Amino acid sequence: MKEAESHAEEDKKRRELVDLMGGASLLNFVLIAYLPDGLGLSREETSGAFLMMLAVATLVSLIAIVPAARISDRIGRKPVIYACTAIGAFGLFLIAISPGVPLAVVGAALFGASQGTFL
Repeated sequence: MKEAESHAEEDKKRRELVDLMGGASLLNFVLIAYLPDGLGLSREETSGAFLMMLAVATLVSLIAIVPAARISDRIGRKPVIYACTAIGAFGLFLIAISPGVPLAVVGAALFGASQGTFL
C-alpha cells in the first residue's frame, strides 16, 4: 500500500515538473519568436530584451516561492494554483499586447511570479 502511495506521489511530482517546463518553454518561444516580429526589434535588441525578461522572470520566481508556500499552507493549494495560473496567463497576455519592451518585462515578471508559486 505504501509503495502505491509512493508511486502516486512521484507521478504527481513529475506532472508538476512537466507543467513548469512547459511554461518556461512557452515563455522562451514567446520571447524568441515574438520580440523581433511583434516589437520590431533587431537581433541585438532581441537578445538584450530576452536576457532582461528571462532574468526578471527568474528573480521574481525565486522571490515568490516562500510567500506562495506560506499562503498555500494557510488557504490550501488549489486556490493558490488557480490564482497563479491566472497571474501567469495575464503576464503572457501583457507580453502579447505590449507595444514595447517595458510592458513585456512586466508581463515576464508576472509570469515568473506564477512559476515561482508552482514551486
